[in-house]
Amino acid sequence: AQPVLGGLLTTALLGSLDPANPFHRELAGTALAYLDHGQRLRSTAEALHLHPNTVRYRLDRLAELTPLALAENGGRVLDAVRSWWALHRWLDAPG
Repeated sequence: AQPVLGGLLTTALLGSLDPANPFHRELAGTALAYLDHGQRLRSTAEALHLHPNTVRYRLDRLAELTPLALAENGGRVLDAVRSWWALHRWLDAPG
């Protein structure tokens, strides 16, 4: 509903990712699934058919590349909402 704000948020949080890089898209998709599953590692791993350590690795790698830091089992709701919005917008953007 707010494309300009969404664009600014996406650039600020995910600007260091390359939309053409399949690994970066995989990292973003894993993070989005993690948020969609209540920031629960095991639930996310089961949904993606991955080992929980793989999910943890991807989240850690994303945290190294971006300012996103997704805390397991909680974290601040506002941070989660911002991250969810930015990830959705970034993954849906053509490129």
